[in-house]
Amino acid sequence: MTSTCFADSRGCAFANASVEIADEEHPARQVAIKQKAEMRLRLSELAAQAGAAKPHELGDALMLVMEGGYLTRRTFGHGNGPLQSAALTARVLIDAYTPKA
Repeated sequence: MTSTCFADSRGCAFANASVEIADEEHPARQVAIKQKAEMRLRLSELAAQAGAAKPHELGDALMLVMEGGYLTRRTFGHGNGPLQSAALTARVLIDAYTPKA
């Protein structure tokens, strides 16, 4: 994950929808929740494929980095702030959960 994936972004459209649409039964909010659940599952699957000892924990940790990246990009701008350490943070997490080569 590099900071370039967050460039020129207004954040995650699905996260924005889930925040802006308070009605938990609204169809658009349901789409956003489903997409986030699918992303969470996909990250856990990738962690398992990488040999992570606890793939669900690693997947969740990487999702937090990704979600935090979207928000801090909007807050601090591209090239500034916490987003600059997103790739390093992801690498440290992956290294901590996967077997050493």
